[in-house]
Amino acid sequence: MKTTLSSLRELFEQLRHRPFVIVEQGGNWGDGLIWWGAQHLAKQAGVSFRCIDFPTLLKSRFDREEVVYLNGGGGFNQHASRRAEKALVHAVSTHPGVVIQGPQTFENSEDYAREVFQKLGESVCAERLVVWTREPTSFDLVTRTAPDWIELGLDWDTALHLDRETYLARSGPVPATYDLLGIREDNEVFRGREFSQFEGVLLDPALYADSFEHWLRLHAGARRIITSRTHSAIAGAILKKPTIILPGSYHKNRSIWEYVLAERGVVWGENLEAPSFARRAKSLLRNKVLSLSRFSYKVNRFTMRALGVPD
Repeated sequence: MKTTLSSLRELFEQLRHRPFVIVEQGGNWGDGLIWWGAQHLAKQAGVSFRCIDFPTLLKSRFDREEVVYLNGGGGFNQHASRRAEKALVHAVSTHPGVVIQGPQTFENSEDYAREVFQKLGESVCAERLVVWTREPTSFDLVTRTAPDWIELGLDWDTALHLDRETYLARSGPVPATYDLLGIREDNEVFRGREFSQFEGVLLDPALYADSFEHWLRLHAGARRIITSRTHSAIAGAILKKPTIILPGSYHKNRSIWEYVLAERGVVWGENLEAPSFARRAKSLLRNKVLSLSRFSYKVNRFTMRALGVPD
């Protein structure tokens, strides 16, 4: 019978007598906020843990007393790398102890979800599996499709266990000097809106940053954030900056916004004219410089630095 748990923190506290193995399955720099948030929560809950990556998971075997915690994210969709699925299947089929899937978003497809859970049922050896989702759309989906032996929970994306002071202690003090238009440029890109009418620095933080600390500084240095990147919006919420989140290619951004970001002051921007972001006609010279900068790493970095973007 499925058990609805109250919070991931409560589960961590229940199991803190056991050592944890926290698995970081990979992803972009924004996903680092998820990993950091999970580790921060584990420390707060009194959990002793070590961290490993996805390749290490696949070649490791763990003591029965260890708890294998798989970090959450947005990996359960048919357009992703399937690494999240592979990690979960491997952990459940090889680890005889407790396996926890951290808060995830699932593509809203019953066929896809049933396919994932069918793979789990083929060779289960785990003592216990708890699957967390990070918004109600995914929770409703897994409630309908997961077998009864899996325990289910609904809780925040773990990045939201961080606070402003903790964030800034790691990013360092950064003067807030520019408006950040953090628009993703991958297969989850939002098509249907032109951003050139907004004043600000247009870049994809997950691709522009050259380290996780750099990613943190990009957001710490922004006065305001408008973004289609989930964790850029979450960073804005943590930092208490004016933030607008736009849709992506599926329900993820909207669902997370409705569940937790709206109450933290983040604005849904699908049909919004973004009054907090000044419009202006960009000069032909600036357009030319920005256009040329896309073809040269050095020119791009110089241009961004001139606009106030931190290194």
